[in-house]
Order: sequence, then structure tokens, then C-alpha cells
Amino acid sequence: MYKVGIIGTGDGITTRIKNWQEVSQVSLAGFYFPGVAVTQDASVTQTLYRYSSLDELIDACDIIDIIVPAADRFSICEKAIRKGRHVLIEKPMAYSMTEAEELVKLVKESNVKLQVSNTERFNPAYLSLKSVDLRPLYIESKRQVPFHYFNKEGNLIFDFLIQDIDTVLTLVQSEVKNISASGVAVITDAPDLVSVRIEFNNGCVATLTASRLASGEAAGMQLFQKNSIIHIDFLNKQTQVSHADVKEEARLSTYKLGSALPSPFNPGKEELHAFVSSIQGNTRTVVNEIDGYRAMEIAHQIQKKINSNLPTVH
Repeated sequence: MYKVGIIGTGDGITTRIKNWQEVSQVSLAGFYFPGVAVTQDASVTQTLYRYSSLDELIDACDIIDIIVPAADRFSICEKAIRKGRHVLIEKPMAYSMTEAEELVKLVKESNVKLQVSNTERFNPAYLSLKSVDLRPLYIESKRQVPFHYFNKEGNLIFDFLIQDIDTVLTLVQSEVKNISASGVAVITDAPDLVSVRIEFNNGCVATLTASRLASGEAAGMQLFQKNSIIHIDFLNKQTQVSHADVKEEARLSTYKLGSALPSPFNPGKEELHAFVSSIQGNTRTVVNEIDGYRAMEIAHQIQKKINSNLPTVH
């Protein structure tokens, strides 16, 4: 049984602790909250050991779960990997590309497992795609939340859009040929609305939009491919396929993709199960360090293009 230690601050800690407590292959050894006196929900942690230092936690555990701001992730992750610990880390996995490159190198040299958290890869809507022969020609991705849902200090690209970048890269499985991007700062000094177009070498084109100024929440993708349209609703955890009937002109038949997954299904808990299974079986993690690096690389290119010509609304 693996001992898990959690390092972090913020709203996600309570949920992560609850999810780890439901994973049978591990024991939750405790947590370390740097610079924080109490958690969001003290009742969740009152039976857990609170480590007095980062080193104490890393030395006592087999798996380190890192939920800290991006600027602090590399130093903690590096220390854990150098001590031979497996790491689950939030997206993006580092603050800079130099740090991300170093983590990729460290994971390879240390023979440990690293998984970048992206629960959309464990969403039933996404998992149901395994039954579909995917050859997308065009992808539309849309993610939006009301402003009060989103930390105003957060980065729309690296804290929000990056999960869709990772998902699109996984769906297309081709090298990126060209990126164009635009954004506008309406309420904050950083982009509040972002629109991105990614062209791939295999001919597929993906458009991604993200907003933290919406009236309601939405998260979904549409995949257009020969004779079919696939509608992915991440928010409601459903996927449906509209298939063209070649015998009858302009006729689409629509059906929902079935799922053998239990209901209710918790993507956050499934992400942890998958990570532990990768460690046990010595297999690649579902969202590995290479995936994390590629998503960061595209995100940095998007950020650079937007920063070069960012209009503001006065």
C-alpha cells in the first residue's frame, strides 16, 4: 500500500483529500500546507497528520500530490522526484518551459511516475470516445464561466484553457503546424476572453475559446469528421453522435454514446485510481510529463501571440 502526502493550498485541497480517502490501494499519510494555518474544511483534515515541513512529508510518503501555485510547483516536484517519489501535479506542471523541460528529464532519469492532473481526460463524456473511430477534420472547443467563479488573479490560458489544449492534442495526434490567437482584457488587465486557432500537419483545424465573463457555465467540444459530428458535453458528462445517412440526403441520425461506467462517476477519484494503477503496473500515466510539456508549449505560444497585441476595453 502506497502512502500519499498532499502539499498545497487553496480550494482544491478538501476535494482531493476526500477523493484520496476513497482510493483503496493507498493510505493518506497526511498533508503539509505551506504558510496556511487551517484548511477550507477543517473537519476533513482533523484525523490526518499535519507534517511540520516539506522534507518530513516527502521522506514519509511514496506518492506526493502537489496542489500549489504554478510558480512553486517546480521546486517541490524536483525535490520529490530526486528522492524517488511518484508525483501527481496540477496543470500546468511548471511555471516556465525551462522548468518543464527539466522535469521531463528528471522523470526519465529517476524512473518514477508523474501524472499531470486533467480530470476532463477521465470525464465519462471523454472516456466514451473509446468506442468511436476518431479522425477529426475540425474541432470546436468552448469553455466559459461567470466571472465570480474564476480567481481574478488566475491566468485564463494556463489555469483554464490548458486542459482543452491537452485534450485536443490527444484527440488529433498530429504535430502542430500553425497557431493564431487573440484575446481581450475587459475587467482585469489580463485576457478575460481568448480565441485560438490551431492547425495541424494532418490537416485538422481546432478552434478553442475560453471566457470568464459568461452568464453561465459551459464546457464542451464538437468534433467534425467524415459523415459524423460528435458532441462532447463535459459539464453534463455526456456525448452524442450525429451520423449522416448516405442513403438519404441531408439526413442525420443522432444517438448518445453508451457507457459501462458506474453512476454517479467521479472523474477526480478515477484520475487517482489510474495514477496508482500506472505505478503498480509500471505503465505510462494517462496524462504524463510529455503531455504536460506539449500542452505548456502550446499555451506559451498562445500567450505570446496574445500579449503581442492585446487590446483592452475602456
